[in-house]
Amino acid sequence: MQTVGYAGEHAPPPPPVPPPPDPAGVPAGTPGPPHAPHRPAPASRARRPRATNSSAWATFGGVTVPSSGHAGWHHGTDRWPEGIFFRFELTALELA
Repeated sequence: MQTVGYAGEHAPPPPPVPPPPDPAGVPAGTPGPPHAPHRPAPASRARRPRATNSSAWATFGGVTVPSSGHAGWHHGTDRWPEGIFFRFELTALELA
């Protein structure tokens, strides 16, 4: 009588699966080009002061969180009003 084991019990492990190739066609693990010497970013990509301001706080289920505010670029400058790109108001919060 032959004893049959569970699937894979006596089978060798499968071969490792190679990682998928990079979308640019470069095989995974290929070292990149040497880094170029640092040079400053052009003014169009220069770092800008940014911030998120919370204008109100609320407590939901014993947890206090910012309930309204805004985020944007150019914080602390005269361009702050035109740099705001996100405004939020939290009216409810369900804690899991």
